[in-house]
Amino acid sequence: MNAVSQTHPRAASVQSILLPPSQIPQQMAALFKQAFFRPWGWDGLFRAYQPPRTGEADRLCDYAIRFREHLILFALPELQIDESQPIAPQWASFRKQVLPKARKKLERAEQWISSGKTTYLDPACQRELMLDGAPIKRIYKICVTCAVEPVGEAWVPVLHHYGSAFYHEDSVLELDRNPVQLIAAGEFGHMIQVLDNFEDLLAFLRYQEAVILQDDIEYESESALLERFIEDGSVFAQARQVEQSLIAQGLMDEPSPDLAPPTPASARAAFELMRQTGKSWDELAVAYRQRLLEVIQQQIQQGGEVNPSYRTLLSCLVDESRASRWRLGYSLGLRRHPLGVPLHEAMVTHARSYSHPRRHYVFCFYSEQDGHPQSRAFAQHQLKGLAEQVKVQQHGWIDEVIVLGVSTVQGVTVSADVLYIDAHRLD
Repeated sequence: MNAVSQTHPRAASVQSILLPPSQIPQQMAALFKQAFFRPWGWDGLFRAYQPPRTGEADRLCDYAIRFREHLILFALPELQIDESQPIAPQWASFRKQVLPKARKKLERAEQWISSGKTTYLDPACQRELMLDGAPIKRIYKICVTCAVEPVGEAWVPVLHHYGSAFYHEDSVLELDRNPVQLIAAGEFGHMIQVLDNFEDLLAFLRYQEAVILQDDIEYESESALLERFIEDGSVFAQARQVEQSLIAQGLMDEPSPDLAPPTPASARAAFELMRQTGKSWDELAVAYRQRLLEVIQQQIQQGGEVNPSYRTLLSCLVDESRASRWRLGYSLGLRRHPLGVPLHEAMVTHARSYSHPRRHYVFCFYSEQDGHPQSRAFAQHQLKGLAEQVKVQQHGWIDEVIVLGVSTVQGVTVSADVLYIDAHRLD
């Protein structure tokens, strides 16, 4: 991809132990390593003892994710079932002793980080957690549990889940307005395959939290609640709000029927349609981010300063919900429309983000004809002017303009120049 220009109380009382590089249980290691959120994740957060103890630190959490203004803290307790002992008492002990300790661990971690005291990314306390950029608006506390049993010489995962009945138990009723949410490892793996982006994942976590606190909705498992999240249309809630705003601005005539499916079956079908249509956007966003990382690394190696706009763009294209990616993928697909603009001519289309209602996208498809005045060689330098024009036209309605100069072959996207403009910037 081609980057043209611009574009994140009291100390916890934890037992003193010598910490390995990672506390992720082996059965969950591959899951976290391959997850979409891995580029924004750390294998634990730590605080130093006072006075320092060589090779020792307080592990505040087992895994953490910082994405924009969100911080997600994970505890990853594991139950290794002893086949020589009855299973029921082992599960009871795990649920009544280990899980409460994991929850308290995350609560203390939240208190420590919120206090502004120094937090580290490594057990040697050499790399400090820097919360610069957008201030943290919300800290999520997630406990992902793993259970394994021996089969021959291997440990095999034991499927389990946490339905609404679990939160009715006396041991977990001490929930506040920001509870620790429990998710079984197998359920979590399924969840991040279906909700493969931050916007939808965080929306579901808020949905789950509301259901837990509401205390009158019954469900068997996390997957059952995820199905409900999709089937009742909650996954489309933000997109529907954005469309209502666009209609009020006169930028849309009527809402998309796919965002208000009348039945659970039609909601599932609409969500799957969005996954398929949005794949072209997924591919573009991932490829552009990888290229941008390479450019940033080159700048660092050459001793220069990293363009701050590049750091913004690292997350700008991947922070869209599935509904938003559907709309953006649809915009990319317009280049191949049989009644569209001929491929030897340039084409411009617009789209508003369904995740960030004040973000406006402009797709400028270059002419595929070499030497054409609107081919990439010539039109690339016009992207900034196009962005400034949109900024003026949409003044008061938008905060960001992202212009994509799209190169295609037979209408299929092969690369893109990306220009990011802060709509409030004074030139």
